[in-house]
Amino acid sequence: MPLERTGTKGGQGKDATAAAIGSFAVVFGLWLISAAFVFGSIAWIVAAVAKEPGEPGGWVLIGDPLFVTVLAPLLIAWTAVGGFLLTGWADRRVWRPRLGCRDPSPVEAGRLVPLWDRVFDRAGISRDAYLLQVSDRPVQNAFAVGDGVITLDQGILGMTDPELQAIIAHELGHHVRRHTASNALGLWFGLPARALLVALMSISFGMIRSAGSIRGCGCSFVYVGFLVLVLIPTVALYLLLGGADLLLRLLDRRAELEADAYAAGIGYRQELTRALSSLLEIYGDPEPAATLSPTRLNSTHPSFADRIAALEAA
Repeated sequence: MPLERTGTKGGQGKDATAAAIGSFAVVFGLWLISAAFVFGSIAWIVAAVAKEPGEPGGWVLIGDPLFVTVLAPLLIAWTAVGGFLLTGWADRRVWRPRLGCRDPSPVEAGRLVPLWDRVFDRAGISRDAYLLQVSDRPVQNAFAVGDGVITLDQGILGMTDPELQAIIAHELGHHVRRHTASNALGLWFGLPARALLVALMSISFGMIRSAGSIRGCGCSFVYVGFLVLVLIPTVALYLLLGGADLLLRLLDRRAELEADAYAAGIGYRQELTRALSSLLEIYGDPEPAATLSPTRLNSTHPSFADRIAALEAA
């Protein structure tokens, strides 16, 4: 198998399942939040500043042609960049460098490429649109990212060959079920709103800390009024992004079960169960038993015990 992909995604049997469809819906919500709070505000400010002093209308409304003229190219360019994150170009320039991925060494390739080929043969899909990578991190982990990258960390290479095949099949399941696409878009489309939230929270906390230095009733009134104006969008953004994050965590956990089911469906049920049992022995399951505990709600993965139980029950 060549280390660089030679094909396209055609005929890969990709199918957006429940977790991916739900994630895309949340991603669209993140797009709307960023569009309204960030790009809408930028367009409004630019339109207000550019408005002639004597021009009728006073306030810049959403339907104002100048507002739309400023907002439309911002949204188009920002959305188009999100599309680029799902391409092989982004794999090379963004995901692989950012996550420390590299081509396998000759020794690593000698062992991993035959395992890789067996997984794709069993799945019945072309391997040409996918790329095998490794990282030098010592953790027992693997991950799927971007357009078709599957990366094995050094720590996971200590597993047996059948277990490694099951791990590769699980990560392939994330690509086939389109989980990686929704994850990449969620990061990008939520970024402007998250950056604005950090800025607003910094301003809010700074104003609260310095409130004691304000003297005079008039100054205090103006100060409190401005603080309220900052706190309203801050609280709104915090609640909206917090709700989106909780939904994405829930869907991430569902996606892990879907990827496990994909690996089991192409014949790796026992091997994946053994791999997860090995990881359970290494990491344990530190999450509290309560389903609604903060630790569980914020986790991107179900517990190993839950994943093993799901595989055994299927």
